[in-house]
Amino acid sequence: MRRAAAFALVVVTFVAVGVPALSRVASAATCGRSDYPDPDDFADEFVVDRDLWNAFVSSGGFANGTQDRAQVSAFVVGPTRNYTVTLNESVLVEYVGGVATNRTTVNLGVRVEERDGRATDWAFAPVSLAGRAGGNLTLAARAEGDSLIVFWRWAYLACDETFPNSYYVFHAVLDGSAISDDNDLVYFEAPRPRRSPPVDLILLVVAGIAVSVIFLLARHGLKRRA
Repeated sequence: MRRAAAFALVVVTFVAVGVPALSRVASAATCGRSDYPDPDDFADEFVVDRDLWNAFVSSGGFANGTQDRAQVSAFVVGPTRNYTVTLNESVLVEYVGGVATNRTTVNLGVRVEERDGRATDWAFAPVSLAGRAGGNLTLAARAEGDSLIVFWRWAYLACDETFPNSYYVFHAVLDGSAISDDNDLVYFEAPRPRRSPPVDLILLVVAGIAVSVIFLLARHGLKRRA
């Protein structure tokens, strides 16, 4: 019986210590890919708008884009006007009842400078994303006639064991003196865990084996005493 009790203590200790370790393995398994911005490395099944996606790829994707964290800006020279495009993160606090929740909001703005010196500021609809701040921001903007076409990205490009990757690509157009496309979603990729046994299943198997072994050892001890 002493051996059974000792073994039971070892198994309980293993389960208690193993849960955090297995949880860390599970979180690491949801880590996203880090080989962007090569368009060939995107997953085709996550394309949301095929026409906009084809336009994005044919224009070079983010190969010539400008990227940074927290805020990124790009200057575009057009045939009749110039543009300063800015993309930044902000934190929006939402209340549901008395509970506060932080949400990351990405804001796209454009300053249009005419040749005669006049300037106009445009703000696109903010995009609220579930996730923490600190994602990669990338702008790929170009002028076509009197229009400005923007593809922008918010994503976690580097693997992070504490936060699963997400990858968004949006499209926006300032057409002359009006916003014609207000942050349309082009591509969204959520993390896909690697194929591995679920943590709950592993713990269930370990617990089942432990109970069986304890029962056999206890039975053996009773037989010896009898």
